[in-house]
Amino acid sequence: MRISAGDRDHDQHDIDQARRQQEVAASAHSIRLEGGEVSAEWWQEAEQYIAGKITADDLVNLARQRYGLPPQPSETPPTKR
Repeated sequence: MRISAGDRDHDQHDIDQARRQQEVAASAHSIRLEGGEVSAEWWQEAEQYIAGKITADDLVNLARQRYGLPPQPSETPPTKR
């Protein structure tokens, strides 16, 4: 059985999405351990990150913007929304 390039791409997307989901869960857990609360806005943005629609830098900068902080310089180009 041969695996097509499309199947490999799909598999890699699933792996990347699972990794991003684990990162989000770990971040939310860390926030709660430090006594913080995770807002509905943050979860909505995190879902965009999990889906691969925004980068981790975008996710951080959205949170910073929400609290009136300047964006952090990014090493990756911004994602189109």
